[in-house]
Amino acid sequence: TLDQAFEEAAQRAGDALLILHSETRPCEISLAELRRRGKALAGALHALGLRQGDVVALQLPNWVESALLYQAAAALGCVILPIITIYGPAELGFILKDSGAKVLFTPDRWRNVDFLARVRALEPLPDLKAVVVVGEAEGDAISWTAFESKAGTAPPPDTSPDDLAFLVYTSGTTASPKGVRHSGNSFLSEMRQAIQWQGEVESNLTPYPSGHVAGALLLMR
Repeated sequence: TLDQAFEEAAQRAGDALLILHSETRPCEISLAELRRRGKALAGALHALGLRQGDVVALQLPNWVESALLYQAAAALGCVILPIITIYGPAELGFILKDSGAKVLFTPDRWRNVDFLARVRALEPLPDLKAVVVVGEAEGDAISWTAFESKAGTAPPPDTSPDDLAFLVYTSGTTASPKGVRHSGNSFLSEMRQAIQWQGEVESNLTPYPSGHVAGALLLMR
């Protein structure tokens, strides 16, 4: 499973650094610390009412919160749904409704875009139970600080490597976006193929957004 792969990576190379270059939220974090904080945030997801198999949607830039939520969702047995940041209310609303996402993580503002205005423009989504904002929350939204304060121990997932673990939507160039379903097995096989092709490297650079499948693959690698 993705959770087992994350745990093995933290045990094997806990001192390795994930370095995120950002004008607004730069960060350096070791894999061991990423794993520790991510597992604790699984407890925060559980406190929001999420359970194994629920969909966790992220429309976030390349910030450490994305990497932490990948860890947290996998540790609770939830399905990870990254959403690219250029999608506006129409695409965002469709993906959230189609996936049945239970929670959405979003910035307040980023690169002069008001992400909370996008959320306010959404039609009612009965499956969406919470919106967590990295930044200043308003209305019924929950701030990242308040979310992180609920960190704790979550029940371990009873998942199989063949269970749905990762969901990413196509761009919908000629029709509505389509959700591409990945299990732990299928997603990890892509990473193993990339490593086999590239070989072991001391460092790896990814310029892709974490909301895109290419960025998600390299972020989790």
